[in-house]
Amino acid sequence: MKQLAYTIILLFLLSSCTYPCGKSDGFIINFISYTEQEASTYTVKRYSKGSSFSNLIDSMILDASVISYRLSNDTLQWTSSSSVANLRSDFDYRILIPATGSQYQITEVLEPQQEGRKSMKKPYCRNGIVSCKVNGVETNLSFDNLYLKK
Repeated sequence: MKQLAYTIILLFLLSSCTYPCGKSDGFIINFISYTEQEASTYTVKRYSKGSSFSNLIDSMILDASVISYRLSNDTLQWTSSSSVANLRSDFDYRILIPATGSQYQITEVLEPQQEGRKSMKKPYCRNGIVSCKVNGVETNLSFDNLYLKK
């Protein structure tokens, strides 16, 4: 009887372990009050996090070959993209929109570490990016979507 009790306790302990969730796939930029022509091409410059934009890592041009948008009221919302359009929490970013001359600085991207609970099988869980600062102003993200207003 003791062995059965020990076995049950051991199974319970093993089945209730926690583990860290995986990193987010990154967030996507959406545009408020921009026309499709204005936001059809923009540049993303990636910097070392916390470097005050002094350590440029790389830059990329995002256009219709990489990301697609649809207009919903006054908002251009992404509908599909390649993974290169996802912005990760490991960096700071500068977004440049040549058609309007607009520039956004994105810093302090917050991705809290979550924990999953393991039962008999380990289900996959992932963290979400919940906020960042856009031009120094704290901004909440909605399901890994950042909305930039003109």
